[in-house]
Amino acid sequence: MWSKPDRIDKVLKDVEKTINHKYPLDFTCLTYGADLHNMLLNLGVDSVCICPYDRMFPETEEFAHKINAFQEAAKRSDKWISLDWDVFAMRQIPDNFDSFYKDKVFESNLRQYYNPKVKTREHKRKLPCASFLFFGDKSIPSKVYDLWKNSKESKWREERFLRYWVDSQCPNGELDLDYYKEHFESKHFCLKNSSVFRDRDKDTLFQHFSGNRRD
Repeated sequence: MWSKPDRIDKVLKDVEKTINHKYPLDFTCLTYGADLHNMLLNLGVDSVCICPYDRMFPETEEFAHKINAFQEAAKRSDKWISLDWDVFAMRQIPDNFDSFYKDKVFESNLRQYYNPKVKTREHKRKLPCASFLFFGDKSIPSKVYDLWKNSKESKWREERFLRYWVDSQCPNGELDLDYYKEHFESKHFCLKNSSVFRDRDKDTLFQHFSGNRRD
């Protein structure tokens, strides 16, 4: 978590909704800024301060904070799920939850935007949704970071560089919808309106509740 001072109240409301949710989750928050870290601890959140400063990156590279947090998570766990604060469990997490991700490398819903987001031959509006991400390979965050670091495109949106990593995994070096659905599409996360694949076919455990942006 990172935040600007004028957004602290909004952030804390999101946190309170999460910890008071009907189906609370056992989670750790990787936090930027000592003050925000202490606020979270006072709310009972298991917070780890990964940077004493509120921000590491300028506003034009806002979501690089997430990419950096993915790298920090890789130092602490062999596999993990990254959730945004507007993603909630829809029912009790089953005891065999870990088995859902056995032998999985990466999962995320493929999301459709209104405008092109990547410079590719096809599927320019489709990106992995960063609101729910499963990482089963500790090397992925550093590869995404390298794509971000070496890019000459806008570095604001982290999903662009997740998409370029996905491209590198597809047979022809660019997003293949059938391959993505088989290997990377989340089976347990519902994105609602902007999802490329039908959510009603899923065993939904988590759902995204913010307004689906059409940018």
